[in-house]
Amino acid sequence: MGAPGAARSAELSAARTARLLGELIQIDGSDMRGSRTPAVRAATLLVYVDDATSRVMELCFAESESTFDYFRATRRYLERHGEADGLLTAIG
Repeated sequence: MGAPGAARSAELSAARTARLLGELIQIDGSDMRGSRTPAVRAATLLVYVDDATSRVMELCFAESESTFDYFRATRRYLERHGEADGLLTAIG
């Protein structure tokens, strides 16, 4: 017999989440420079987050939020996790 009520729902939710992992990755950058660290060069944090699970898939410190740095971080993401169905960013 199947799991009753809430347990069955949790099983389906876990299976759905596992199936959707990596389907859509949201990418964003955050400038981490502050008044206490003006001389730090690599102070932008690039973050890759799985949309279905909110799991952080990749973190990368870079000098800036440039195309080159995003390409480098995306290459690292692809080497570790393989292709995503889609990448979403709001750069600009």
